[in-house]
Amino acid sequence: MNRKKIEELVFIFIIIFSSLLLVIYFVDESVLLDKDRNLFNFKIFFTNLLGWNFILLPLFLVLWGIYFVKENRNFWLHFISSCSLILGIIFLFPDPLSSSHILVKYYRDYLGEILGFFIAFFMILVSLVYIFDIHVWEVLENKIPLLLTKFFNYIFFTLKFSIGLTLSFLDKLGAFIIGFIRIPGNNIQSVKSQNSRSLKSTKENDKDNKNLKNKDNESRGEISDSNKKKKISLDIEVLREDLEKNSITKIDNYYIPSPFFLQSFISSIYPRPKGNSSKDYSEILEESLRNFGIQSKVVDVQIGPSITRYELQIEKGVKVSQILRLKNDIALALAAIAVRIEAPIPGKSAIGIEVP
Repeated sequence: MNRKKIEELVFIFIIIFSSLLLVIYFVDESVLLDKDRNLFNFKIFFTNLLGWNFILLPLFLVLWGIYFVKENRNFWLHFISSCSLILGIIFLFPDPLSSSHILVKYYRDYLGEILGFFIAFFMILVSLVYIFDIHVWEVLENKIPLLLTKFFNYIFFTLKFSIGLTLSFLDKLGAFIIGFIRIPGNNIQSVKSQNSRSLKSTKENDKDNKNLKNKDNESRGEISDSNKKKKISLDIEVLREDLEKNSITKIDNYYIPSPFFLQSFISSIYPRPKGNSSKDYSEILEESLRNFGIQSKVVDVQIGPSITRYELQIEKGVKVSQILRLKNDIALALAAIAVRIEAPIPGKSAIGIEVP
């Protein structure tokens, strides 16, 4: 068994053991006392030592185990980095009821609150950079500008949405308030508009009454003054030649042609093979190319109103120029006036042959 295999097995063991410690952290102490007293004593010892930072013990083992799967790593430097990361977290977030709080108290009394905070933060940052092999310059040049761009875009979008929503709300609120407030100028204009409407309706009523009066007179046989002034001309001259010219001429022995006439006309220009189906064309196309030593297969047929396109897949080693040179031969085999070859079809590894 080589060294790499052994290191992988050690890493797997560390992961399993870390998972066990994580389970022990969340299991109640009374259950551990009933099941296994050794595990109970183990949890009590580390809980008194670290407090809630006991959960960092599995994290330390996993970080230390990364050494076994990373290549070209110094063992002691990796071990010190893992310890430095855990100590930095303990210095920043100590449990006041644990024994480690005494160490943190001496640490802060000696260095001070502010300096102690920055040193602990620096320990965590440097440890993460080394353990996870983070390239600082790459992060500063690429990652941070990208994150800042996304952050400012999100802020801009939020502000734009908030301003638009506020303006829409104020617009609706203003329209609602104006609907209940009566402005004197508007009242005057409304009175004027009402007066103009009443005058217009009065004129229309007078006009209607006048029309009704005229109709009553006509029903009695009386002619109104306005109708008396009108003249009606009854001099209409109709020529016989105009009547004959505008009359519909009848053609003897004429029948409306059948719609099949168009089909027979098109068939005479573009003759189709027997069977008149795309399958017949596909077989003729494959056989024609086979006669020239090119093995091909029609994989798709797209039938249009005037042109049908056949998609062919040719065998490997056949040049596209060989098929382009056979353009006239293919048209002859298909009994078509001409064919158009699209080689290759964009986005597909196939050749298209369009037949009218």
